[in-house]
Amino acid sequence: MLVIDTETLPRRDRADAMAAAMGDATGATSLVHEGPSADAYLRMDLWQLGATALVSAACSGHTQARTQRRPARDDEPIVVVGVQSTGTGAQVQDGVATPLSPGGVYGMVLSGSYRHVSVGRTRTANLLVRAGDLDLPLQLLARARPRLASSPLRDVLAAHVRSLVAAADDLAATSSMDAVEPATLALTRAFLASASGSEAHVQEALAETLVARVRAYVLQHLADRNLSPATIAVAHHVSERQLYKACAAEQLRLEPWIIGRRLEAAHAELATPGGRRSTIAATAARWGFANSSHFTHRFRTAYGMTPREWQQHSHDSAPVQGRATTVR
Repeated sequence: MLVIDTETLPRRDRADAMAAAMGDATGATSLVHEGPSADAYLRMDLWQLGATALVSAACSGHTQARTQRRPARDDEPIVVVGVQSTGTGAQVQDGVATPLSPGGVYGMVLSGSYRHVSVGRTRTANLLVRAGDLDLPLQLLARARPRLASSPLRDVLAAHVRSLVAAADDLAATSSMDAVEPATLALTRAFLASASGSEAHVQEALAETLVARVRAYVLQHLADRNLSPATIAVAHHVSERQLYKACAAEQLRLEPWIIGRRLEAAHAELATPGGRRSTIAATAARWGFANSSHFTHRFRTAYGMTPREWQQHSHDSAPVQGRATTVR
């Protein structure tokens, strides 16, 4: 969901709007622009994964800082873990400087004082997580922060965050955002713990969170017609036997579950204005069904009507002249 795009604002208002949006998102108490204030640029999108926020930001060069610690009476600390896509810079917290470069991963606790420098136009993807949800002591986070680049889970975490941003609108449209939060929290926890030197915790967390990570992966790749237990196993570096065994331990029948999520996504899409104009075959193909007849059979079994009947029902129930109609 778009929070701000300064290019839609008058040039004279862009610098102040950027500072206000950054302050709201990160708790920064000051922001200094790298170039003329009129050239300030920020586009920020935000999605909620339960209590965890996913933020994508593209911005002009600047230095933002928080010059004092948050009072103890304030809400619990927020931990940010970010992936730098473009641009360079540096981050300083607790006297430790971390360089920022394309492909790098960074992290800090927003309740503490910090300084974050972005040089030139940068693009980042960030997770903002309540410290309590990570179930890790802040001292461990402090130890981990300078070592994030050496974590064996760095590339796994970075790929997960980038995939979330790429799939965020589709996940939000199918009400699947909350479902990916457990896997995201587990992976973030294991990533931070591994950077602190707790290798045993990494292996344990990866084993315990395999099914949660598989669920998140499936939701991000529902529209991929090649999605299958084999491709899922390869993506998670396990054998198909290990995958099925882990799913069975949590009473998850993987293939029926994937079909169910695809049907939910198609059901939601067919009720939208665009979906009501789409052909049934096109919707089926978009959500990974190679055969529209098979899709129609599955859809009728799940919802008691054919896709075309649901499409027409949604059209007849659409709001008219501003009146909202609830489809039950």
